[in-house]
Amino acid sequence: MQTFSFHMVLLMLCCGFGCASDPATKKEPFQGQLMMPDSIRAGEDFTLSLSVKPAGAVLLLCSGTQGNYIIALPSVADTSILLKQTISGWQSWKLIAGGQLLANRSLLVQALDPVTPVQGFAGPKALVTGSEEFSSITVVPEDRYGNMVKDSLPVLFSLLRQQAKQETEGRYLMHGFSSKDVKAGNKAGKIFAGVRVAGAFSEEKELLEVAGKAMPFRISMGASLPYADGRQTFRVFSTVLADVSGNRLPDGSLVQFICQDADNSTSKLNASTISGIAEISLQAPEQPGDLKVTAFAPGGATSNELVIPFASPFTAAPSLSYEASGAVLAGPLKGPLGQLMPEGAVLLLKLKGKVMQAVAEKGFARFNTGRIHPGKYEAVLHVPAATFHVLLTVQP
Repeated sequence: MQTFSFHMVLLMLCCGFGCASDPATKKEPFQGQLMMPDSIRAGEDFTLSLSVKPAGAVLLLCSGTQGNYIIALPSVADTSILLKQTISGWQSWKLIAGGQLLANRSLLVQALDPVTPVQGFAGPKALVTGSEEFSSITVVPEDRYGNMVKDSLPVLFSLLRQQAKQETEGRYLMHGFSSKDVKAGNKAGKIFAGVRVAGAFSEEKELLEVAGKAMPFRISMGASLPYADGRQTFRVFSTVLADVSGNRLPDGSLVQFICQDADNSTSKLNASTISGIAEISLQAPEQPGDLKVTAFAPGGATSNELVIPFASPFTAAPSLSYEASGAVLAGPLKGPLGQLMPEGAVLLLKLKGKVMQAVAEKGFARFNTGRIHPGKYEAVLHVPAATFHVLLTVQP
């Protein structure tokens, strides 16, 4: 709309607003000159000089990258105007008097040199090592007035990778920008990038190279007593998880451990890597048998199957004795190190077709059976993680 209005004003001025003049009163036609430099640098003062004969009111019309505007001057013959332009690009100047276009000049406003910091962009920010992925570093330099600087200026891209020498590559500005692709390498870590355009520098840009898919790994069991006492805890941990190039997986990578008990029940536990190692804590099962553990890392890598045999914590069957008060005493109840069974442990005794329950106290359990006739009886004693067949002898 602005451009349309400008051209309408120009048309009306050049046509004398469409008013016919009387030949008897026709004035001498105007003649004029418009003088100015062919080109200037942005922000530079320049002088626009004009000469009009005969003297009269004049209009200066300017159109270009900065937009359109009009300078109206009263009755003048010769004058000069000091101007400043900060927006680069081409401008067209027209001198008009008495509805006549007297002169037409063009002016090129050139951008200044780029200033520091050079505007730069980087992305995507992360690359997977050993992959075909790539990122880009792009700079769009401007002068102090925000103008796009001239093409063909030299551009130097500098990269510093993890444990590698500095990489440099020279290019040139084209259409106001320059760009460089950054391909993924084989070493995980940070990539630092900087760009210089002529004598101006960009701010430091940072990319991140992360490890690729983990390779197969192993899991092991930490120090523990492999007894099915349902109480002690133990560690299962992995070797350092790394990709094919030896890059350690970033901290926080999720590893899933699948555990299968002797009764084929399955549980899943998740662990996050720290320094490339994933670790879980497990509790010993309550029943003897093999515990099988397998782990899975991001990307589908699988560990070995770790088989942990758990033996009964009781190596010898406790003895049974009958008390005249009508009770059967079981004990002493000792673990693999000779320690007494924890207080409150629940035991079951099956005797003469009846099942009775008692709790451990100071390594013994007392079952109230009532009076039993003298003789020998086969009994089944269930203790945590073990079952014993024991012979009970009742004396006369």
